[in-house]
Amino acid sequence: MQTIYACRTSSETTVDVLKQSLAKALVHFYPLAGAIGLDSEGRFVVNCSKKSVAFVEAITNCTIDMIGDLRVPDPDTSRKLVYMDPNIKSFLDLPLLTVQVTKFRCGGFTLGLSISHTMADGISGMTFVNSWAEITRGGSPAAPFHGRSYLQARVPPIHKGPYDDFVQMADTSDMESLYEKERNINRMFTFSPEKIAAIKKAALADGRLRGCSTFSAVAALVWRARRP
Repeated sequence: MQTIYACRTSSETTVDVLKQSLAKALVHFYPLAGAIGLDSEGRFVVNCSKKSVAFVEAITNCTIDMIGDLRVPDPDTSRKLVYMDPNIKSFLDLPLLTVQVTKFRCGGFTLGLSISHTMADGISGMTFVNSWAEITRGGSPAAPFHGRSYLQARVPPIHKGPYDDFVQMADTSDMESLYEKERNINRMFTFSPEKIAAIKKAALADGRLRGCSTFSAVAALVWRARRP
């Protein structure tokens, strides 16, 4: 999960303040400073002995206005404002958290975060961000709960049949062959509420459907617009 935050003003101590407050936040959110590994049974675990987070400081000759609307992020812009180690070749080498502070010539800066989805969903990820912000302001946020007792099975467990965590299936889709001669290009399309309403109206025009979700309407539009 990648997020970018922009601020139009900064000071000479901005980076140091963020580093110090991040170190304090990681005392409570220490799994984010760990690494994904495998236990003796081949299951994914978090190795908390690593205890480090990549913190990158970058400087650009651009202004914040030049990066556009961050609410509709451009993939090319995100790659420049959120650090990703180009030498990583394995899923197990992916960091659980990376931080990049980019200073702009206008005096502003952006904070680019990358949080592994194996560690946090959107809500828990924002809990970390809000706690870090609270510490930066000098506050004392509530500590997260890391206990796994709520995930333990009941005694005796209800499930009694055989169960495989992951069933390995043979790949018969041959999806890779569909893209061997194609070059993928990233594009971002923004649909306003008015455009969504117009798409749904067109989808329901023949009276065969009583209603459709936003996802179904947009997915159908993309499907019809695909290259034959």
